[in-house]
Amino acid sequence: MMYLVVWTQPGELLCHMLLFPEIQKRIQAEIDGDIAPGQLPTSKQAVAMKCLGAVWKESLRLSPPFPTAVPHVNTCNDIFKGYYSARF
Repeated sequence: MMYLVVWTQPGELLCHMLLFPEIQKRIQAEIDGDIAPGQLPTSKQAVAMKCLGAVWKESLRLSPPFPTAVPHVNTCNDIFKGYYSARF
């Protein structure tokens, strides 16, 4: 099941790049300016790129690869400030 989490984020980033081609052009210009032609960026170089890092974080914010909230359930019937809350 781990492979789904690994593919989710790059796939979502690609989808966002298709939706916003102007941002894709800005990232490509940043990569072209910092990386020699024919080479892939290292992790240190990728971290140093501001626009690429911001887009990656925004992609994580828009579609997190796992649920970020845990549902809350009463363990017993409760009355709080006059409101009755039933156990589910």
